[in-house]
Amino acid sequence: MEAVIILLFATVAVLISVTQDKNHERKIEDKVKELGGQVIEIKREKYSTGPYTIIARGKIVYRIKYKIGSEIKEGWVKFGDLFGPDWRL
Repeated sequence: MEAVIILLFATVAVLISVTQDKNHERKIEDKVKELGGQVIEIKREKYSTGPYTIIARGKIVYRIKYKIGSEIKEGWVKFGDLFGPDWRL
């Protein structure tokens, strides 16, 4: 019985993580489109904090490569802040 509960908990945790990542990717793509660009790559950073000095538990940082016109740019976004995403594009 305990194994079933642990398996169920692990499955729910994985589903929440995947759903959260997809939601963040959609928000990133929407933001880049607002700027007139196209996303090339979205990478969730597990060890790098990018331009952010302190990353507390529950915060998620993504590095973004995108293209506007013929120029390739790099940006960052941190999700999980009280006032919404912190964009560095």
